[in-house]
Amino acid sequence: MSEPNPYQTPEAEPTNTVVTKHKYPLLSSLLDVFIAPNKVMSQVVKGGYGWWLPTLILMIAMAAPLILHPLSMTSGQYVEMQVEQLEAMGQEVTSDVVAGIQMTADFAVWMNLVGIIIFPIVFVISALYYWLAGLVVAEDRPKFSMAYNLTVWSMMPVVFTSLLQVINIQLSGAPLNQFELDPTTFSNLLALPMETYAGALAATLNPFSIWAMVLAFLGFRYLNGGGTVSAVIVAFVLPLLLSASIAAIPFAL
Repeated sequence: MSEPNPYQTPEAEPTNTVVTKHKYPLLSSLLDVFIAPNKVMSQVVKGGYGWWLPTLILMIAMAAPLILHPLSMTSGQYVEMQVEQLEAMGQEVTSDVVAGIQMTADFAVWMNLVGIIIFPIVFVISALYYWLAGLVVAEDRPKFSMAYNLTVWSMMPVVFTSLLQVINIQLSGAPLNQFELDPTTFSNLLALPMETYAGALAATLNPFSIWAMVLAFLGFRYLNGGGTVSAVIVAFVLPLLLSASIAAIPFAL
């Protein structure tokens, strides 16, 4: 007799069991993302948690540093910050480049506000990625809603990254460039120079992004019925290859 698959969602059976609900289910689940991630991602994929509230929280959290960062400096400081950032990446800063930055300095906040509209599109694209991967490897055809729930809940550690960025902006005595904004990136934690590929790659990762991959791994195992190898490839290997490719772009130009 074969053992039941713990990652397979069992068929619903009539029951008189009373389900105990948390008074603050969202707050408890946010803590459980770190304390009991397996339990959270199991419920997420099975539809136990909603999608709209985490989507809203993510959008607010990700928007906060984008808005506060340019507001924390003058136009002149913004230009200096952008120039410093380009120089840190080892790029040549010509007078034309500086002139272009000066033209956008007064509209930085508005450009970032427009960029916030992209967030839901990114969520949907990520959900499509998990859904299509699930269609390839899962025994049972997964629903897109399951993949979207997996996406937004696995990204919840981003909330803590954004909170640290906001605190860093408020406490910093001087304007921060984009690489200094997040104190938890591995480039900052390991003091890696940004003009090197290792520094550029480390700047795309932090402990919270790694934990988000762990959550995606756990969630995708439930989505595909328990396949560990495919979950590792989908949640770790391919995203890390994407980060490596993004980090390589400045060095390829």
